[in-house]
Amino acid sequence: MPNLSPQALRRIVDRQDGLCPRCGQPLGDDVHVATIRPIGKAGTVDAGNLVATHRLCNIEPDLAHTSPVPGCGCWFCGAVPLTSR
Repeated sequence: MPNLSPQALRRIVDRQDGLCPRCGQPLGDDVHVATIRPIGKAGTVDAGNLVATHRLCNIEPDLAHTSPVPGCGCWFCGAVPLTSR
């Protein structure tokens, strides 16, 4: 997780209306910050490339992929967020 100030994290969460972009549920206290474009694929740690997710939504391997999947629904693919697992 990038080293963010509480104010920077609050701006990211507010930008997302307080919702996890992976599952669509409200974020609680267990927030992970993830990069939209991975660092290893020329991603950066500036605010435009960061997203706040639930810890489990960020580390679940079955949700991770490197190219958009039609109809997936995750934050990476840009479709409607997944609401069920």
